[in-house]
Amino acid sequence: MAKLDVQKARDLLQGFDFGKLFVAELGWSQPTNRQSTSFDCIGDKFQRKQIAQLSGVVVLEVTSSDGKIPGGQDARSN
Repeated sequence: MAKLDVQKARDLLQGFDFGKLFVAELGWSQPTNRQSTSFDCIGDKFQRKQIAQLSGVVVLEVTSSDGKIPGGQDARSN
């Protein structure tokens, strides 16, 4: 296994490029299902999609329709 390029990993994290971080830098596999799925939570709409997988573990990226992150109180209420 190749040595982790810490600076490149940091840049990908700061750029929110999690798919490239997991697959290109950490050596995870491409997801088997690349389709986005919509769901509602706490009255807001979200999209989730697989961005990487490894040994049955799947990494999901979840985005909101308005681009905002729910506040702590919203997360606790569900």
